[in-house]
Amino acid sequence: MTTREDRLESWKEISAYLHRTTRTCQKWEAEYGLPIHRLRDSPKSRVYAYKAELDDWLERVLRETEEREARAPAHPSGRTVLDVAELSPDAPAVSRSAVADKPYWAGRKATERFLATRDSSDLAMAVDMFEKVRDEDPVNPLGYLGLGDAYRWDYSLRGMKPDRLKLMAKNYDQAYKLAPDLAETNIGLG
Repeated sequence: MTTREDRLESWKEISAYLHRTTRTCQKWEAEYGLPIHRLRDSPKSRVYAYKAELDDWLERVLRETEEREARAPAHPSGRTVLDVAELSPDAPAVSRSAVADKPYWAGRKATERFLATRDSSDLAMAVDMFEKVRDEDPVNPLGYLGLGDAYRWDYSLRGMKPDRLKLMAKNYDQAYKLAPDLAETNIGLG
């Protein structure tokens, strides 16, 4: 039997309990089935949740993520193998350096895979690829944007670690300095 102390009465209480933003919790509900209940006939469909259900859901998601990571093929560095030769011939050039194009698109693919699976090796691969872009073409804002995005997802979805926030801000700031008129740099910096 649940008691009043076990129930969270609003998005604010739910997000505080999970140590995430309200927007993240709402996204988790929509995309991953975070167990949220609604009072149907109330203004703005008031929400509530039970701590035990949230804890069970979070435990299940973490367990599934660990199992998926354990099954993933690994590179000797411990990261998932990514075949960067899969670059589409229609992919537009993103750099003056042809060497930086492949890692950029591989980094984008790895980021998309991470967002779909939450496999941390995909995120690590994205960081590696965007670092290659940055190292090969240090004046290319897209490499810094990619790194900023990767660190943003790491910060948002894997524990809100302050060092990730700093890396995210640093890379977005550098992208903005290199291309202040590029919409993506303004969004990242914002």
